[in-house]
Amino acid sequence: MSSSMNGYFCAVRKMYKSAFSQGLETIIKIVAILLLLNIFIDKGVEYICLALIIGDFISEILSFMYLYFIYNLDLNKLPLYRNASSCRNRFIGICAPVAITSYIKSGLSTLKQMLIPVKLEQSGASCSNALSQYGLVSGMAMPIFMFPSVFINAFSNLLVPEITSFYERKEFSKINRTISIIFTIAFTFAFCVFGVFCNFSSEIGLFIYNNNDVVYFLKLLCPLVLFIYLDNIIDSILKGLNKQVGIMLCNILDLFVSISFICILLPKKGILGYVIVLFISEILNFSISLFQLKKATNFNFDYVSWILKPAFSVIIATFIIRKLALVWNNTLQGLVFIISTFVAIYCLIYGIISMIIKNKQQCITMKSSLSTNKIIHF
Repeated sequence: MSSSMNGYFCAVRKMYKSAFSQGLETIIKIVAILLLLNIFIDKGVEYICLALIIGDFISEILSFMYLYFIYNLDLNKLPLYRNASSCRNRFIGICAPVAITSYIKSGLSTLKQMLIPVKLEQSGASCSNALSQYGLVSGMAMPIFMFPSVFINAFSNLLVPEITSFYERKEFSKINRTISIIFTIAFTFAFCVFGVFCNFSSEIGLFIYNNNDVVYFLKLLCPLVLFIYLDNIIDSILKGLNKQVGIMLCNILDLFVSISFICILLPKKGILGYVIVLFISEILNFSISLFQLKKATNFNFDYVSWILKPAFSVIIATFIIRKLALVWNNTLQGLVFIISTFVAIYCLIYGIISMIIKNKQQCITMKSSLSTNKIIHF
């Protein structure tokens, strides 16, 4: 029900209400869990887990109550919609196939999560070691990668109603122009985050977890950032183009492929097999989503602006930051300082490269214009 009301606020361009609700939910969750942990901390692991669940439950309930209250206030201001039957039929036409494919996806996803520790055990690891290895990747390394995605996810959620409005009015040129802008921002952001993890995985892993195994997986998995972030953006654009079923079918295919490789690779390669499966899954999902978007819009892929510029910016920024040899003093301030320095250098280099390319393009345009004028004059 909370998701439905969040969807409503997104559709009527009042995302700030949904955003406030999510922020409120997070604050309540943190406060509730901290209070409950103080009560249950000496009673064992089971009670600590119970504290996490109860804290989550309390935050969900209070967030729902707030959403329901502001939803009703908003609804009372809207005119009564008379033609409800046509809207209902269209709604069912969109939701029914999405719901069916979602149930299939949920079942396959559950099967996948159950198979991973079982197949890790078959590689020779004990049950506790198998769960520990799986937890290192999915419970410790991946959440760090996903943390910066809150910025890009907030941005991508706003795309759905905008793309939908262009699609309904058949303004395809505006859709392609919007995709170009979105991809420029998304690729620039994704490469920047990749550069941060590529350079500072050791500092981030040791500061947060003080665990060298997490550092190893952060370094190993950091290229996935590019595919995960961009796939989220593409999925949001496809939703705006009414391609929800295509997205779900892509996810189902991805799960089938992932489960197949889990059964093949994990008994032989152990946790490294799971890392390989993650790469196969994310690259496959990204490739199919990009193909669907290209087919739906026929936009032009700008390799220079979307790949070469941010990639060169990361390489040059990495070279400079290593020459500077900044010292991390094992504090949060030190970590923030070295990451902020890298991001600032990356943005500066990106801006310089953009100016150089823009000036070259203007020179080419001017030369072309002058030569055309000479021919006409002749």
